[in-house]
Amino acid sequence: PSKKFSDLDTSLWYHEAVDFVLNKGLFNGTSDTTFEPNTTMTRAMFVTVLSRIEGIDASQYTGSDFSDVDTDQWYSAAVQWASKNQIVEGIGEGKFDPKGSVTREQMVTIMYRYASYKKQDTSNVSADKFNAFTDKDSVSGWAQEAMIWATDKGLINGTGKGALEPQKTATRAEVAQIVKNYSDKIK
Repeated sequence: PSKKFSDLDTSLWYHEAVDFVLNKGLFNGTSDTTFEPNTTMTRAMFVTVLSRIEGIDASQYTGSDFSDVDTDQWYSAAVQWASKNQIVEGIGEGKFDPKGSVTREQMVTIMYRYASYKKQDTSNVSADKFNAFTDKDSVSGWAQEAMIWATDKGLINGTGKGALEPQKTATRAEVAQIVKNYSDKIK
């Protein structure tokens, strides 16, 4: 399926993961001919991907728990579903920041909460892999437990430089890989 997008390279690391998310209908292109693998993923996009994994009935999630999420947006039901199920908590002051780029530690934390929502065991993990990353101390306190889980389970393997880069924004290709890893290793 990635062949229809002019900006995807089938020889790069993300190819299998992008094909996976396209085949499952979890991601769409950014146009009929572009996927934009290196574009950052917004928080609304990421929660929408999770809602597609879950197969939610959007009509069941009306309203909004966040002052910056209008009820008539393409992502409204997904954000409401995630909020009602404690998968997302927002950024504070009653806001979700739907157009903000999702950071790697936010992405992992949301995945961790999603796994808990799915009643998957998130408790029996080792910090050995996490402790091997050179920048482990830069992971925010609120994301540390989730990052330990994600590294132990092989959902996130760093950026190739021995680093997690937790505050770096996650690209569409990186999210595709995380989603595929979750499907392969957890789901």
